Amino acid sequence: MKEIDEFLVFLLEHEYDRRISISKKMKYGYRYFYISFHIDEKPEEDKNNQSYGTNRAFSAYRISDSVEIVIDNRNSCVELLYEHGSENIIIEDTQLVEKWSQILEDYINKDISEKTKSVIENTLSSCYNKNLYREYQMKKILPDDESL
Repeated sequence: MKEIDEFLVFLLEHEYDRRISISKKMKYGYRYFYISFHIDEKPEEDKNNQSYGTNRAFSAYRISDSVEIVIDNRNSCVELLYEHGSENIIIEDTQLVEKWSQILEDYINKDISEKTKSVIENTLSSCYNKNLYREYQMKKILPDDESL
């Protein structure tokens, strides 16, 4: 369906917008991709005509609703979910599912090594007791087979 395809292209072009999130899940051996656009609203201060700088105002915005597109490889369909709406739209289009599954797979897997490294290091460095983090860093500097 052309409208969904164009909307997905638009969202992917704006992937760095804080309101857009892209994720992948595996269920029953099938891939599911989730593309969410979180609808924000003006904070109460802005509604009362108080002005703020763009960064400060944006960080105060509140998420009130969302639109989610689910690429479902198990059922070869695309679901359009709008939280505020009363019903979901399901589009059965195998070509659209295959096209966007490949695009999103490539998107999610880019820089996977760096993302994995970041998760591991952030997890270890977040601990109060840093013994494991220091040991992990030392193992990267001095592998076990090297002698002092």
